[in-house]
Amino acid sequence: MMSKMLARTEPASVVAFYMNLVLLPISAVAAMFAWTMPEWRHLPWLIALGIFGNLSQVFMVRALAAAPASAVMPFDFLRLPFVAVIGFAMFGELSDVWVWVGAAVIFGAAYLIARDETKSG
Repeated sequence: MMSKMLARTEPASVVAFYMNLVLLPISAVAAMFAWTMPEWRHLPWLIALGIFGNLSQVFMVRALAAAPASAVMPFDFLRLPFVAVIGFAMFGELSDVWVWVGAAVIFGAAYLIARDETKSG
């Protein structure tokens, strides 16, 4: 919601920068408990992750500036099944049942909100 509000007055790159700035200390606290130093061979992947992660934030802010959040966020939630499928295909990682229960709740709520806004709008 803050991104949506800031997108009205600030450029998407500025909003994404501040979002990353806020998330940095939060992530640092979580990383302290599991940090391992990456190897040099991982550097290109880490750079790509940084670039594409930042671009995804910029594009999300631009989408929120252009459309109602109720129209944008269901597409954002599509990351969950895509990541689950990619995790299985590339790493053989199986998602437990609670991932799919959560996905069903999120998609159901997004559907109901979209349906109600269509009726009222």
